[in-house]
This record gives sequence, C-alpha cells and structure tokens, in this order.
Amino acid sequence: MVANQNGLDHVVAIGASAGGLDAIQELIRYLPIEENVAYIVAQHLSPDHSSQLADLLSRSTHLKVVQASHGMRLESAQIAVLPPNGDATLEGETLCIREPQPRFGPSPSIDLLFTSLAEQCSDRGVAVVLSGTGSDGACGLRAVAAAGGLTMVQSPESARFDGMPRAALVLGCVDLVADPATIGRRLGCWLGTTTVAQEMEQESSQPQLLAGAVAQLRLNT
Repeated sequence: MVANQNGLDHVVAIGASAGGLDAIQELIRYLPIEENVAYIVAQHLSPDHSSQLADLLSRSTHLKVVQASHGMRLESAQIAVLPPNGDATLEGETLCIREPQPRFGPSPSIDLLFTSLAEQCSDRGVAVVLSGTGSDGACGLRAVAAAGGLTMVQSPESARFDGMPRAALVLGCVDLVADPATIGRRLGCWLGTTTVAQEMEQESSQPQLLAGAVAQLRLNT
C-alpha cells in the first residue's frame, strides 16, 4: 500500500442498524492497531437515550474507542463512534457532526457518512455495511466504490436483519460479501503486513470474495 504523506493511509467507515452490535463487535476483534488507519462507526440508535456503544465496543478490541464529537480529528488506531442524535460528514480528516435535517430515516445517516468518505478520501476510503433494516448505506457504498475505495457487505445469511446488506448488494459495486469475522480478518490482512495476493492464494476457494483482484490493485499499488 502507498502511504498518504498528508495524513491517514485509510479511513474505514462501518454502518449498521438493527442487529448490528454483535456484528460490529465480531468485526473489530480482528482490526490491526499498528497501521495508520482510523475507523468510524455509525450505528442507528434511539436519540432519546444516551449511548453506551463506545463502552461496549471497547471490550472487543485493542483499538482506542471514543465517542465522536464535532470538530474531532480522526486518529490512527482509533474507533470514533458517532452519536445517535447527529449526522456526520468529513472535512479532510475532521468529523463534522450536526443535528439531522428533517427527513424520513434514522440517524446517523450512513449514506451521508459514506458519501462524504468518498468525496474526502477517494481511494483511501473503506465502507462496510452490516446488519440492519431498510436501505441506508447502499447509495453511499456505491459512491465509495465509484471513488475507488473498497466496499464490503455482511452476507445476508449471517445478518440478524438482512435489509441493509441486501439493499447494498442490489446496487452492486461490492468487493467483499462475508460474515463479520471474515470481513474483520480480511481487513486486518489488507491493512496489515500480509499482502492481498498472499491472502487470496490461501483462500482462493472461498466464494465470498467477489472482486479480490480489484481490491488488490487498490490497496497494493
């Protein structure tokens, strides 16, 4: 992978809704801590209650997990958890969180986050859609793919609620479809020291990899 001289090598945004907590916890167990990568978690939650999501996720990873706030700069080896009562976009590597605009749909908006990720990070962006109802994240995932970033979706059969994964798959442009643990392991290899070519050779018989050659070119050029 080519290091970004102006900041983070990659920014990984993870979107989930109903049934997403277990999926996120399973995925982040495998994320590397030594690489120049920052993570953002957008989980649909009720805005009427304080979120304990950051505390819960911190028990499943060696990465630092923090509650995101407006104006916070993304940091390497850190997971920023978006608040339930705000939408987030990126300005460079800084989070901008504002009160959601009137619309039909939950917050934080995964589509809005992914679209901003595509605009600000282009091929340094990685978008992941996990368990959830509805279709939030599908359009944003397509934007990340169009910008040259990596896109990953939880396999519908492994999701407690398969609405969001299926909506993302309908639009295409997905590099990997797998259960959360496999997504986490693959990310760990892609963002760590193991090359994608080595990983593909070891697991070439697995059907979950939809576009490994594309992923290899994106992260190893």
